[in-house]
Amino acid sequence: MISVYRILDANLNRATEGLRTIEEFARFVLEDGELSGRLKAFRHSLAEASNRIDRGMLLQSRDTQGDVGTAQTTASEFHRPTMASVVVAASQRVQQSLRCLEEYGKVVDPEFASAIESLRYQSYDLLATVDLKVLAHDEPLSKLKRPACSHAQLYLLVDCQMPLESFIENLKAVSSAGADWIQIRDKHCDTRQVIEYGQAALAAIDSRKTQILINDRLDIAMAIGAAGVHLGQEDMPITQARRIAPPSMWIGVSTHSLEQAIQAEAEGADYIGCGPTFPSTTKSFDQYKGTEWLSSVSQKIKIPSFAIGGINTENVDVVAQAGIRRVAVSGAIWKAADPATSTRQIREKL
Repeated sequence: MISVYRILDANLNRATEGLRTIEEFARFVLEDGELSGRLKAFRHSLAEASNRIDRGMLLQSRDTQGDVGTAQTTASEFHRPTMASVVVAASQRVQQSLRCLEEYGKVVDPEFASAIESLRYQSYDLLATVDLKVLAHDEPLSKLKRPACSHAQLYLLVDCQMPLESFIENLKAVSSAGADWIQIRDKHCDTRQVIEYGQAALAAIDSRKTQILINDRLDIAMAIGAAGVHLGQEDMPITQARRIAPPSMWIGVSTHSLEQAIQAEAEGADYIGCGPTFPSTTKSFDQYKGTEWLSSVSQKIKIPSFAIGGINTENVDVVAQAGIRRVAVSGAIWKAADPATSTRQIREKL
């Protein structure tokens, strides 16, 4: 029975904390007194319902040091790109906690469980109102949605073929050496491995220096809380991706012609990759664009544009002379004997 009280204690705390988090948003961000009052009243109703449970038993059951769940964390837990995302996470915690309280409460006190059931149904309408208010307030929060990506110059594309420990060590090295973005791109890995390496990358990298993006897989990027996703011409269209992706997520697109670049910008891409510029060690194409069209891109396109394809320390100067001072690099850094040194060399030339 003590285990039941531990579950009830944990979920009462979780629900109350979640409600208070949402209430603070309604009060200080939305400045909505009516909604803030409703949330406060709901929180007090939960407290009244909890009075049916023996508080002494709840306190005796509490064992934070012995709770195995406190050591289980995910990278996404510590990634809240906007205040709105904080509210969404808190709403989910509240509803999940109420369900646990209702189910386990039946073991201790059926009337308590019945009261929680009523509150759970009330929460659907209340939290839906909160979500609608957040959406309505979305435009004033636009500056918080998607951080600017105009600062990035060096974009590194990596695969998941090396052991995870070596992968992490290399990521830390290239991040310290000046890689602004790192995209995890590996067509030969299954979903779970990409998730594993993506989560490890997020945990290893200081997000103030380097951002992690995922190639093709919007679902994986969202699941692990990556900063962005990169889409090819055969992948999901930007307009559809925007409907699914969090407002804070960058969406980049590969372009192989000026027409595609113009279209990507018009459809709302945050940045584009322009290539292939030169023959590459990691990808083969029937033809290569060279640097002439990079000059057209630099004149016509306003969003950040990264030259990609076969770029290394020997030809990055030519790319910069064409007007593109952002590059996406793969083999020249990731397959180098000393990735950090190669990163620094390319960064210095940019």
